[in-house]
Amino acid sequence: MKRMPHALKIILFHLLYTFRGIIRFILKMLAGIGLMGLIVLGAISLSGERLPAILYWTAGFWFVAPNLLLWTCDVILLKLKPDDIELFLAQ
Repeated sequence: MKRMPHALKIILFHLLYTFRGIIRFILKMLAGIGLMGLIVLGAISLSGERLPAILYWTAGFWFVAPNLLLWTCDVILLKLKPDDIELFLAQ
């Protein structure tokens, strides 16, 4: 397997690092909507209403998937990091 060219690696690193804040904000908002959906569905089911399981799975997916994407973006960013840069990923 061929290695990625150094220039492309640096460009991808700087693009991901530049837009990391926006990406984190959007993905956290999607995760929050999924969590809110799970809470609302839980409250509805406590009132005695039977809901299809696909609603729970969908809300759970929208809670878990953005968090996995956040973690993956940080891992990719750490792997693309040039050698001469000290990187600290603050939350």
